[in-house]
Amino acid sequence: MAAVPDITRKAVWDTLCDLEWHIRYCSALADRNHLRHRIIRVAILVGVIVEGGLLYGGTINPWVFVPGAVVGLALACVTVWDATSNYANDAAVFRMAVILCQRLKTETSALWRDIESDRRTAAEIEDMLKRIQGQWGDVTQSIPLGADEKLNRETAKAANREILNQYGVQVSNQSA
Repeated sequence: MAAVPDITRKAVWDTLCDLEWHIRYCSALADRNHLRHRIIRVAILVGVIVEGGLLYGGTINPWVFVPGAVVGLALACVTVWDATSNYANDAAVFRMAVILCQRLKTETSALWRDIESDRRTAAEIEDMLKRIQGQWGDVTQSIPLGADEKLNRETAKAANREILNQYGVQVSNQSA
């Protein structure tokens, strides 16, 4: 079969690196949002228990109603934060993006191996790459990719290193 053009090889390589980056980035954001959701829920649970104790104590000592009011106000604020923050939904969206990107990365890895072993024509590679990138575009529409620039940079570098180490090859003009 005819050799795959360098521009197509680079596009597949870049897609492979970018999918690994998205997997790492979205996984970290899913974990972060899940942790935030859990912390808020535990704070509400503890707040309700403390508030109950303070209200009960207020029946014995009237001055305990003052700390009870403060804890009640704080509990109300945390509850409103929980209702408006939507951390659980964000964590689920990021986790779903990770699952879909992992599937696309597996397909792109197979595509890379097909390029390296010269098993497919350039046209077949292009068609498969277009399909993968189209599905990947659908996934990335639902996630905010620029939410954390520091994490974004760190995961991109780590992803490029991982793919380079995994395949032991680097396409021209590609920086790790």
